[in-house]
Amino acid sequence: MMIRFQRDSKRTFRFIFSILFILAVPVILSSLFSCRLSVEGEPYHQGPGSRPAHLSRLEGPWFFKTYNLTGRLEFYWTGNYWTGRMLPDGFNIWAELTDILLDPGTGRLQFSVSGANQLYSGTLSGNRIVGTFAPGNYPWEAWRR
Repeated sequence: MMIRFQRDSKRTFRFIFSILFILAVPVILSSLFSCRLSVEGEPYHQGPGSRPAHLSRLEGPWFFKTYNLTGRLEFYWTGNYWTGRMLPDGFNIWAELTDILLDPGTGRLQFSVSGANQLYSGTLSGNRIVGTFAPGNYPWEAWRR
């Protein structure tokens, strides 16, 4: 009698385990695919009530102007984070941009210039970025031709 009980409990356990396994596989796969899509899709995220800032709207070359400088800016998406650089007219060395943040829902952009202690912030709208940089509260803008 004890042997039959053990044999029945093993069959019951296997049956329950196989049912749970069959039900769990689609749930696990669905979770994996939804995570992958949300991570890869994040730069394209469209926030509610605002115009989205897609990668193509920021990525690539720009021209910029501050109160006393003009030059070129470049932004690139690596797949995980933004990189960029700045070349003021008359300079021969590109300055690296760090801490580049883009809010895809609002178009808010922020970045620092490596070694210059300057924090730029602005809003991307169409082919223009308008904002200020610190220290101080100096205006700057960038555009594409």
